[in-house]
This record gives sequence, structure tokens and C-alpha cells, in this order.
Amino acid sequence: MVAMVKYSIVLALVLGVVPISASKCKWSKGDGNCRFNLLDSGVEFGGRLGDYMGFAAKSEACGAHSGAKTACEGHKDAEDANICYYNQYDSMCRYKKSHEMMSIVYGDMSGCKAHMSVTSNCNTHLSEAACTGGANCKWESQEGWSADSASHKYYHNGDGFEGCLDGKAPPGRCEPDYVKILCDKVMNETLVTKSFVATHSCPAQVKAAADPDAAKIKACLEAEGICAPLTTDAVAAILLKDERTADDELAMKTAEKACYAEHTCPEFADAVIELPHLADLPDKDCHGNADSTTCGQQSNCFWVPADESCMKTKDIREGSNGDATCIFTKMQEIEGKIFDSDQAMKDAYKQKRVDEKACEALTPDTCGSNANCQLRTHTPASCSESGAIEWGDSTQSCGFERAGNEAMEKERNDLMWGEGAVDDIVTVGDTCEALTTEADCTGAVYTDAEKGSMESAAAKSKGVADSAQLATHYPIVPLLLGAAAVGLGRS
Repeated sequence: MVAMVKYSIVLALVLGVVPISASKCKWSKGDGNCRFNLLDSGVEFGGRLGDYMGFAAKSEACGAHSGAKTACEGHKDAEDANICYYNQYDSMCRYKKSHEMMSIVYGDMSGCKAHMSVTSNCNTHLSEAACTGGANCKWESQEGWSADSASHKYYHNGDGFEGCLDGKAPPGRCEPDYVKILCDKVMNETLVTKSFVATHSCPAQVKAAADPDAAKIKACLEAEGICAPLTTDAVAAILLKDERTADDELAMKTAEKACYAEHTCPEFADAVIELPHLADLPDKDCHGNADSTTCGQQSNCFWVPADESCMKTKDIREGSNGDATCIFTKMQEIEGKIFDSDQAMKDAYKQKRVDEKACEALTPDTCGSNANCQLRTHTPASCSESGAIEWGDSTQSCGFERAGNEAMEKERNDLMWGEGAVDDIVTVGDTCEALTTEADCTGAVYTDAEKGSMESAAAKSKGVADSAQLATHYPIVPLLLGAAAVGLGRS
């Protein structure tokens, strides 16, 4: 089973994709893949699967009205409530409460960085007045925006809609104010900027004058009235140096993070600044090293034979999402992205590049000769001036896709949904993945055995705790739903 297709099965579970036909499977022309059309099964799931599918079905119902403002704003749920809002800039219709999927998916986010558990409806505010009039939101203006900017047609496939929409530049975007949410204060951005500018301007001024020393740099920093962590003797001594050691750079980053925490709070500083690993310092450029010998002479670099290039170790290092109990950390462990040593991490990357290169060298006809390669099809879509979809010429390429990932995928699914909860669904989904033509895909129907598997999956789902009781969820789902709650990102 190919990992990419397994993702589509899991996302079908979460997003509750609205069925287009009576077939078991659904064809995607853009990438030439056949995918499981879960909701067409007619099976009623309980527990967490039921929670997700019921919630996400509202998102899909709203999305289906994209391009139709009146229908979007008039759509109501079973309780006769208007549940959608229309974005006049991208013509998308979205569910007003889609941000609440964050709490359903993530649970209490124990052990993760504080900002990851923030949920907000800020993205539903489409003007500065509406944004700043609400709690815990801030407006980011689009530089150079004009109300007279031209509109354009664009192709969209997802969120319950496939077709062409009208789009134009928005005046800005409304985002969560993480400082206010996490720190219950307003950040003085001018003062923060001043603090970091001073660490460059003060050393430059002192070094340009006679008899430069650390005491003069410290006096300059103090005169600027900046944060205390950046006015210490140790920081001044580092700023006096022309060449910094790894320990110097780590000490500076630690002081900068402490400065951020002073102006905001530790939770916010933890979200925006991740301290570097000592092995990645000093952070010097690696690309100028033309061979393995010169590359190896820099402690922060390593040589990649498959590319004949020198890379920074930090560029392949996974960022921290929290402690070992954080769901994101658990996913990293399952997917083999956390290593016992830097050498093991580098070796894994080098082997991956060897495998990727091997697949890239194959043609569409020979791609199947390597079990770790997968044939990929791409058919570009654009829109005519009248709003009709225009399909381009299909192209095929051979890409790397590790074989034998079933055990990892099951462990990931068990973490997401509960032990064995989707095993039977994955088995049925495999039959869709195996189909390679549109006719076979859209014509596929359930066998009696597959119907039994779906009924078994439904029974298992009703024996699993509901979403409010579980905190083991998968991180990509709310991002695909368009939630803005992780605007700071995960480094």
C-alpha cells in the first residue's frame, strides 16, 4: 500500500467527502489516481469517525456553494442556522465553525507547544473593521492593495467543490493575535525591533571608533533602553568578536529568546524561536564547498554523494513540537523522523536521496521495476474566461515511495483512530487504489465481502471513545480544512 493513497483514505474519513456518483471509488483526473469514496458506502459510523464525518460534512456542504454567494449565505443546517460564510475575494464558501475542528482533532494537546492548541475564527473576518472589532485577532494589511485590482479565474478542487472560481487580491488577512491570547498583553513591536537592531548598531558604532571594548558596547545597549537579556556583560563580549564560536551563537540565540519572552511571555517566545542545536553552529554557508573533503571540514555541514552537494545539517533536522507526550512528536517517531544520533539522521537522508535518484532515472515504462518507485500522473487544469475548466496535456513521472510501509501506516492509524478502528476500511480502500483507469474506477462496486468489512468497521467505530475523550489525532487534517489556528507554524 502506497503511503500517499493511505493518506487520502484517512482524509476521506475525516473530511466526509460528498459522493459524486454511486460508485465505490472516485477518480481524480488531476493526478490520475483512484480513491475510496467512503461516504457512498451508506454505512453509519459512530465514535470518533462519526464525530469527524458529521462535523466535516457541514464544511463540505458549505464548500459546495462556492461561487454562489446567495446560496452560501442562505445555507442552513438541521437546526435552521446559517452555517456558512462567503469570501468575496476567492469566491469560496466556508463553514463558520471550521476552526472548531482543531479542538476535535487535537484534543487537549498535552505536551505540545502552547500556540498549537489555539483555535480562532479570525479567518472568517474579511475586513480590518471586523477583524479588530473581535477578540484576540489582528489585521495584516496587504501592501499595495487596491479595490480596483483585477479579478481572475482559477481552478479549485476540494472542500466539496470542483470548478472555476473568481479570485482577486484581498486587502489583508485577519490572524490570531498570539501575544494577546498566550500572554494577555499587547506586544510593543517597535521596542522589540529596537532591541534586535541595537545588537547590530551598537557593535558597529563601537568598533568604528578608537579602542573598542565590550564595556562600551554594553553602555551603548543600555543607553538604547532595550531588554535586559541583551545588555549583559556576556552578550557585549560576544558582540565585540569578529568570529563567533558555536557556544557564542547559542548564547546569543538564548539571550534573544529571553528578550522576546520579556516583551511577550515564555509561551510566545517558545512558539517563534527554537534554539539551535550546538552541532549546527556556527551557522555558516555550506554550498560553497565543492567536494566532500572541504564540506567535512565544516562542523555544520555534511556531504550528499547522490547530489554531489554540501548541505547544512539543520536543513534536514525536524523541529520540536513539544515533549514526548505531544501528538506531533508521536507522529514524528512513527514516521521515522526522530533519530538517536545526527549521524543516523544524515545516513537516512543520504539513502533517501539515492532512492529518489533511482526512481527519477526510470521512465514511465520501467518505473514498476523498482518496488520503491511509483508512477505519477499530472494533468494541469486552468480556466477559460467564461469559467470552463480547461485540461492540459497529461505527463507522467517516476517518483520515490517507500515500499513496505504497512506496519508504520497501521501504527499511525491506530494512534489517530484507536486500535484497529480503520483496518477494514483500509482493506476496502486498497481495491480502489489498484484501479488505473477512470472507467474501472467509477464503475467499481462493493463485493459482499467488502460490505461485510464496512459493517465491521462501523461496529468497531462505535466501540471507540468519541473525539472529546481522545487527544491522539493527526496534525494535517485542520490544515487541509483551512484552519488558521497554527499561523505561527511548526519549525
